[in-house]
Amino acid sequence: MYVGDKYLTVSHLKRQIENHLKDTLLASNEKAINQPTLNTNDVILPGCRRIGKSPDSNYAYFIFEDDVGYENGKSILCSVQNKGKRWVDVLVEASDLKNFTKNSSERENHANRELEKKRQLETTQEDDSSSMAVSPWADIPYEQQIKRKRRHCMRVLKRIASQVIPGEKKVESEKSNCYSVLEVIPSVKPERYRNRVDYSIGSRDDSESVAPKPCVGFNAGAYKNGYRKVTKLSPCVITPEVLQNIAGEVELWMQSWWKNHPLVLKGYDKETHHGFWRRLSMRISADDQIMIALQTMSSSWLHKALVDNEECSIDSTALFAVLQEDFAQVFSSMCTSLQWQEFDGISNAAPSDLPYKSLHGPLTIVDHVDGKGFQISANSFFQVNTSAMELLVRRLYALPFIHKNTVLLDICSGTGLIGLSLHDRVHRVIGVEMTASAVDDARENASNMHATNVHYICDKVENCYEQIQSAIYETMHSTETALEGTEVVAIVDPPRSGLHKNVIKWLRRLKLINKLVYISCDQSALVRDAVLLLKPPSIAYPGDPFNGTSSFAVDFFPHTPHVEQVFIMERQ
Repeated sequence: MYVGDKYLTVSHLKRQIENHLKDTLLASNEKAINQPTLNTNDVILPGCRRIGKSPDSNYAYFIFEDDVGYENGKSILCSVQNKGKRWVDVLVEASDLKNFTKNSSERENHANRELEKKRQLETTQEDDSSSMAVSPWADIPYEQQIKRKRRHCMRVLKRIASQVIPGEKKVESEKSNCYSVLEVIPSVKPERYRNRVDYSIGSRDDSESVAPKPCVGFNAGAYKNGYRKVTKLSPCVITPEVLQNIAGEVELWMQSWWKNHPLVLKGYDKETHHGFWRRLSMRISADDQIMIALQTMSSSWLHKALVDNEECSIDSTALFAVLQEDFAQVFSSMCTSLQWQEFDGISNAAPSDLPYKSLHGPLTIVDHVDGKGFQISANSFFQVNTSAMELLVRRLYALPFIHKNTVLLDICSGTGLIGLSLHDRVHRVIGVEMTASAVDDARENASNMHATNVHYICDKVENCYEQIQSAIYETMHSTETALEGTEVVAIVDPPRSGLHKNVIKWLRRLKLINKLVYISCDQSALVRDAVLLLKPPSIAYPGDPFNGTSSFAVDFFPHTPHVEQVFIMERQ
């Protein structure tokens, strides 16, 4: 049974069934229903022998004694709702039931079976809209979303505490600010807040056509008639309307060209690696500058596809040029920057240094955070919620160790958003970023702000330890920049995967760093990395550990389960 929430426990499931039966007056066992509390061994469905649920799974298992019990239970369970969506019945094999037994020998295959059931579910669901794909909490009142996210952040800190604090000190330590979230700061703009939207271009079935027509949407993860489908474009509470409208216009434009070459100009299929149209990315700034970037296969791929489909008489180079010219003619008036990228690789993401071609306007737009302008390229990382980023920056201003004697090490600095926001409040900023276009943007941003106390290193952190340390030592000991009482503060804002383990080891060994601010959009990575930074020295992780001192969160992602959590550490 697909229940749509990996955080539900068996007790929660039973409570939802109980409440549903109360509301609909379908209960047949009043004693079980009126019971004030439920033990996880209680059975509240007639004929149901067992209820089970694997952790971190959206599926629950209901085992019935016979077909009669199954049919009766199914009629009840399929009418229960979670987050406004009904539970969905999904048949499983007997071997699947071993996944939540203690001695399962098939756990290694669990992920594959979960994926297959998810595909089975998604091909049967009627609602495949982009709205549900990207804003699953849209039906939950915003105040409740904030409460849920605070509970989530508290669980994250308890997981960290349970792994680094000795048992006898745990209770006392959990009462301190170190392992409690003082607040989750709500977004000032909970709707239409995304300044970047990345759409996949796939296919949607058209029974009257020789090939499925290309469409713009989000990956649904399901298969239909042998191809991967994407969600239908629909109004979405987190996406600016102007970007949704442009996406719809791009879809219609692609389909107008597809009609002439349906076997070639189709949406890209991630399984077969065929199809011309791949990806549509858009950005919008606070003052409504818009960037449109379209990714397709290359001109050489187009030539081969035309030959393979017996359209040899068509000049692929000329067709490719006409496509770009027509795209520019139709969409230049809708944006500040119009770009086109060619990519034939089989990976979902193109290399970060793969260039874009400008069809109209510059290759960058400018967005503003707390009054400072930031130049942004198509490939550059920039927080998706500008107004929430301003809230985070203002909280960083207030940290007691952000002052004129601070040397700020900005790790995973991107376009320089955090470091440049703080540059006029600290002694010096040293930024490290691996994406060349982002570093170019950061340097340009620093120049535009006349920020002379900023230095950027373009490389992976784990590849440039000596450069970073030299920059720190030079700042602290140079006759021009030396300042008495200087302290080094590191702010890390890693991608969802977190920090490389060698970076964590280096942070522990570098005694100059006595304050560390970890900004996390994926708390599973935060737990893993924080534990390695906080735990006592070992052979694998030498060096003095940090101590957790405080934590807060900012809601960067309203109407989704995600949140930006900040965990602050100091050296012992």
